[in-house]
Amino acid sequence: MGEFRRREDDAAWQAHGRPPDRHDWLGYPDGGVAAVPLAELAGRVARILREERPRVVCTFGPDGITGHPDHIATGRAADTAFHLVRSEGGSGMERLLHGAMRESTFLRWNTARLKHGLEPWDRERVYHLRPVPDETIGVEVDTRAVAGKVLAGLREHRTQRHVIMADTLTREQQLRVLGRESYVLAWPPRQSGAPLLADIFAAL
Repeated sequence: MGEFRRREDDAAWQAHGRPPDRHDWLGYPDGGVAAVPLAELAGRVARILREERPRVVCTFGPDGITGHPDHIATGRAADTAFHLVRSEGGSGMERLLHGAMRESTFLRWNTARLKHGLEPWDRERVYHLRPVPDETIGVEVDTRAVAGKVLAGLREHRTQRHVIMADTLTREQQLRVLGRESYVLAWPPRQSGAPLLADIFAAL
């Protein structure tokens, strides 16, 4: 399965039209990342951060968005690595973001799912979406201009389509869902009443 997933990932980047400048495979088995000691995983991520010195780091929040143990472990390791490298000084590490879904969006989607006779998302089940309070969202990016490319990339992950794609939606509905990305501003903490940022690099 790992080899299939790698090929799918390569195909997805090609479909996006912008393969990454760097993509490191750490070699952990699917479903086994949560069993990796935090110090080991965070150490490997920290090495990459020291080499790349990114200004912004995006990762999973404490809920892994879908409650998947691997996602939760990955987010925890990335957070730990970010703060470690930031504490060492040097360039980069200016902002840490957690991908997220608004509570209001979650409730709206569940209402629509029930209306169409579909099982609602259960925030306690693995692979089901976990929302965060709307007021915790610090960055919201309008991605409508590239939603078609995002959808094309997602379609290449054939072994995961039952999880990441809603085949009950029309293409127009899928593009609407992919037309916005929300993030919690994990660091520096968002100040109460601060304006919502429209770009992950805004104000840096």
